[in-house]
Amino acid sequence: MERVLVVQGGLLLSDGIVSLLTRESDLTVVNTHVNDEASLVDEIEKIQPSVLILPEKVQDAHLSQPFLLLKNCSILRVIVIDERKNLIQIFNKEEIEVARSVDLITAIRGERN
Repeated sequence: MERVLVVQGGLLLSDGIVSLLTRESDLTVVNTHVNDEASLVDEIEKIQPSVLILPEKVQDAHLSQPFLLLKNCSILRVIVIDERKNLIQIFNKEEIEVARSVDLITAIRGERN
């Protein structure tokens, strides 16, 4: 079962996302509000989500180094929602062993061995 942490941004957007996701039987959804980067990291450590959903304005206001979230979590997919442009950005943590130079080229191309 996937754990999804939805961070409050625009009340309507976050509530709508939570309402939509809670209908899915294979998702556990937690809705939270954070005041700063430290409280966001605390929530992630406490809940251990596999997916973090952030409104873009929360990301801009509270994350000075968003990629540290990916580095410090074993499995985390970060989805940033830009409600003004109806776009999402998805950041996945992926680790690939690079034993040979061809492994690096394969990773750059986004191919799998």
